[in-house]
Amino acid sequence: MVDRRVGYSSLLFLILGGLIFLAVACGQSSSNPTPTAVDSIAEDTVDEQEDATATPTEPSATATSLPSPTPTQEPVDAAFYLEKGNDLLNAGETSEAIEAYDSALLLDSEFVDAYFNRGLAFLDMEEWDLAIADYTKVLELVPGDADTYFNRGLALLKSGELEQAIDDYTRVLELNPNDADAYFNRGLTFLQSGKLEEAMADYTKGLELVPDDSNAYFNLAVSYYQLGKLDEFGLDEQVFTRDDLETATTWGIYREHSTTRQR
Repeated sequence: MVDRRVGYSSLLFLILGGLIFLAVACGQSSSNPTPTAVDSIAEDTVDEQEDATATPTEPSATATSLPSPTPTQEPVDAAFYLEKGNDLLNAGETSEAIEAYDSALLLDSEFVDAYFNRGLAFLDMEEWDLAIADYTKVLELVPGDADTYFNRGLALLKSGELEQAIDDYTRVLELNPNDADAYFNRGLTFLQSGKLEEAMADYTKGLELVPDDSNAYFNLAVSYYQLGKLDEFGLDEQVFTRDDLETATTWGIYREHSTTRQR
């Protein structure tokens, strides 16, 4: 007969051994816990704080540095000096304007507008010969320019070169037949030359173009007076008198237009 107590003892021993094995396995797993998401966030925060408090490092010797800013330089352009000269001329700073035009011409020896407006500056300073030279240069570069003939004609008139002035104003009128200012200045040149019939014709034409030109009206009356034909003119004593005409004739004081052409 089999002893059942032996069988029960063996079974009990096996169960007890299994429990001990499970207990040991659970203890090992608890000593090495798996990191959680919360643990990871905490570690990242600690790393960031350490980085923020760390001493900044110097740039490496091989790092490329940005170039230092350079002072703004004045543009070396002929057009720049032309504009500067024009501003100075319009402001009445004539000598400084001439210097600016000189600078423009050093950069561009064929800069027509610089010659043209420097001629204006010379006219303003009553440097007639220098103005004539500049306008002659313009006509070499741009033949047939009416404004240049006009301004050179004025310089010639002022310098007493009356025949050459008449030629220049005649050229202007060939190019622009309705230029009232050219008729006026050529008429003045005829008047100063003693060519009274020609002066009368120019002032008559000028008054057709600009009827209210009082200066042209006065010079026309002077022409009639010097020809002894004032009765034909129909003098209005309220405007000016015979004495005014006599004074103008005696001293050669005629009415002028201070007109020039600018670029």
